[in-house]
Amino acid sequence: MKFCFKLFFIFFIVSFYSCTLGSVKEEELRQHENIKKAILNSFRNEVKVYIYPFKNNTKTEDLNYLTNALQDLMINYLKTLETETMYVPFDKVNITVTPEIDACFQIINTIFTNYITNIEVSITQYQEQIFTNETISITTNTNIVETGDKKKKPLRQILLSFSTNTNLLVVTNKMISNIIQTNTNLITKEKFVELFKKEFIDLTNEICNLPISIQKGSPDTESNASQPFYYFNVYGSFDLLSRKVGPNELKVNVTLEEYSYRTNKSSLSIASREDLLSEKLLSFLKTTRNFILNKPTGDIIIHTEPEDANVYYDGTFIGKSPLYYPAIPAGKHQFSFLKQGFQHTVVQADITKDKTNVITKSIEKMRIGGIVHINSSPTNANVFMDSYYIGNTPIVLSNLTMETYHRVKIQPQETNRNPFYHSFVIKSTNQEYYINASFSEYEGSPTWLRKTLWYSVYASWGITLGYVGVNIYAHYMKEHYLDLYYSTTNLDYADKASYYADLYENSNTWGLISALASLGLTAIALYNEEVYLGLRWNGPSSISTYIAFQF
Repeated sequence: MKFCFKLFFIFFIVSFYSCTLGSVKEEELRQHENIKKAILNSFRNEVKVYIYPFKNNTKTEDLNYLTNALQDLMINYLKTLETETMYVPFDKVNITVTPEIDACFQIINTIFTNYITNIEVSITQYQEQIFTNETISITTNTNIVETGDKKKKPLRQILLSFSTNTNLLVVTNKMISNIIQTNTNLITKEKFVELFKKEFIDLTNEICNLPISIQKGSPDTESNASQPFYYFNVYGSFDLLSRKVGPNELKVNVTLEEYSYRTNKSSLSIASREDLLSEKLLSFLKTTRNFILNKPTGDIIIHTEPEDANVYYDGTFIGKSPLYYPAIPAGKHQFSFLKQGFQHTVVQADITKDKTNVITKSIEKMRIGGIVHINSSPTNANVFMDSYYIGNTPIVLSNLTMETYHRVKIQPQETNRNPFYHSFVIKSTNQEYYINASFSEYEGSPTWLRKTLWYSVYASWGITLGYVGVNIYAHYMKEHYLDLYYSTTNLDYADKASYYADLYENSNTWGLISALASLGLTAIALYNEEVYLGLRWNGPSSISTYIAFQF
């Protein structure tokens, strides 16, 4: 018995030590997360690219449409930047100790003691009183002059003079009401940068790669003093070179200005026919993307067989094949090709910097075939195939894409019936697939019943745990009094040992009964919540499928 007590004591000490270490570790993680959140809130900058309307330098009013048309064209070209990020070197990030960051170090038991300095400060509280004495005097002088005329009515002239004499006296009394001596934790910018590099190096990627936002610029935007720390301006103008019967010959000037940790400017001047401007302006896209992304890039040329496939770069549409697209960040990227009647094709490409990378891909034509019969009881249920509404039951579908998972949703018209979801694959052109859904009325359990059941579940498991505690206590007390009886032969100890032995057996029995009852109540509560854990085979409705082949 003494060995059991020693074992229990060792177990208690180990558990207490583990809990203490766990709480300390949890406090460290909490402080670490608080500072991490403060860093992200303080330095989560955004790069804004303002694209302004182009200036019409001609005197031709019928070219005014180009003012906004060229602006919209540049926005469409640069819109893909919103899925990318601009790189800013870490030493160029505007890192300061913001009040939110400083507050994280003011706790008493901070774990970052190596980076802070505790200093004594004196806080002086002032009380101010303001007295105002205001005197206003008003002088009014009115003169009335009458002129008589026998043939005319008398005329009154009123001359009014108004003077104001104001004496304003303001007296301010300032007095010290309280002086507090205390300590505070001071963290300098140098120490904070050191802390960041050692403890939060994983955040470097987040604060050095800034999201990009493309926005329309206006004169109000240009004069706004509260610009973001990183922003670009794109603007331009156009002149008329020659007027012809067909499209006019134009000269377009485009300028990109950067305002960030550096200041750059790039300009492009092109001469083009009016109908070819969109192609000519693509030459400015490479310069613009390289300026804004500020990272190693490479160009791509994409060919597909057949041509005219939609091309997606990391999920963003960039045009139709064949396609040239400049300034893709170096590294691995995903390119997808979509064309009506052809399979969705995905290519992983590793873009090499400072090179023109060529991607050539053949797209296979979709294989179609098979017949799908969809029925339901009751009928007239809505049928959705791959998220598209295709009609109501009964319905027959044919020429589906083969070797591809199709998902069917059968939604009954009645609100008290649950919808069905089913997935299938057509593997042969002569395959017939039958889906039969049978709906029955189902009413969920009322809220009061579900709450009552869950309260019962919590209570029953509480009672079960109580029995477990009593069982453990009775076992150790029985062993304790048996050891005392064997060492002293005192019959009182034998009676107490017998009492705890009976209590141990009874708690075993009732604990087992309570556990079984708790499991039953839990199963009933889950059943009423419609959570069956795979144990319910026949629900309120059912669905059956089978496959047939035509030969």
